Amino acid sequence: KGIVDIDDVDEAVRNVLRLKFRLGIFERPYTSTEGLSTRYLTSDYRAIAEQLAIESAVLLKNEDVLPIGKGKKIYLGGNLLSDREALMGNWLAHGKTNDVIGIREGFKTYLPHRSKMVDSPDQADIIILCLGEKKKMSGENGSRSTLQLHNADEVERYEAFDKPIVLVVGSGRPIAYQTLEPQVDAILHLWQPGVEAGHALAKLIFGLENPSGKLAMTFPRSVGQIPIFYNRNQSARVGDKSWSGLYQDIESTPMYEFGHGLSYTTFAYEDLTINKQTLEAKVKVINTGTRTGKETLLWYVVDPEARITQPLKKLKNFEKIELEPGEVQMVSFHIQPEKHLSYVDSNGAMHVEPGDFHIEVGGLRASFTLD
Repeated sequence: KGIVDIDDVDEAVRNVLRLKFRLGIFERPYTSTEGLSTRYLTSDYRAIAEQLAIESAVLLKNEDVLPIGKGKKIYLGGNLLSDREALMGNWLAHGKTNDVIGIREGFKTYLPHRSKMVDSPDQADIIILCLGEKKKMSGENGSRSTLQLHNADEVERYEAFDKPIVLVVGSGRPIAYQTLEPQVDAILHLWQPGVEAGHALAKLIFGLENPSGKLAMTFPRSVGQIPIFYNRNQSARVGDKSWSGLYQDIESTPMYEFGHGLSYTTFAYEDLTINKQTLEAKVKVINTGTRTGKETLLWYVVDPEARITQPLKKLKNFEKIELEPGEVQMVSFHIQPEKHLSYVDSNGAMHVEPGDFHIEVGGLRASFTLD
């Protein structure tokens, strides 16, 4: 019928054939007959799994209790200690619960000098409470009517011991921390960390690794705030920068914003500039703390003058860098108008309009004009 141009069909076929050639499928059309043990959960793959679990974990709160140093008595509690399926999550692929490094196992491996695990919270210097969603609560069939942890009441029970509490949460979705946050001294959100869960968590808790994850979605205070997301359009209350006034019973800001994530060190951003000719944005990032750490730069574009209303800001680039204490690094972002400054209308047509734009990164903003 001529609906699709034959050249487009040919190009689609070329793309498929090109990939097959690169994979060697025509030379080796049959899959390997090797057993699973030689292809899955090898030491190299487990090392990658551990690094993924470490770098995706997000430190949401820390009142100077993490990392835990030497000579501490530590009590571990919570359902994640025995529920290895929850650590694996719903998308466990070839993993089995026997393959998972449990939390107790990981802690025993990396326990700091002169520290020990105790059997009762009243004997401890610090309580680490590991709570999380069960496997059946994740995935396509894991619908729930609330974003509260189903076992959140355990936190209240441990509050009675008047000890610092570190809350470790495993889940496949955002959690509403509105009531939990004031009850604990630190929150580490693990998501579903996989087979190396115990090693990854222990290294983070004891400071052998520095948390560097950032939230890839906004965490609401309550399920009633949904939908809530970072790239929303401007509300009718133009002068209301704090979002207050929208709810009468809770704050209207997110519990934790998109891109939130703490570290055991601190970073400063300075001297954001934009070259008006090359459209290259540059910013100076400094590790102002005492530990080596990784920082993810989130580059946002703000388009306040488009003919069609645009989001308050749009993430257009991100980059993770590692800095030693005191180290300074210049990081750049080359702005490409068609890629970074355009928008699509309701008919699917792309528009790049002249006018004023802003670039935001690390709490800084710089402006430029596109002619």
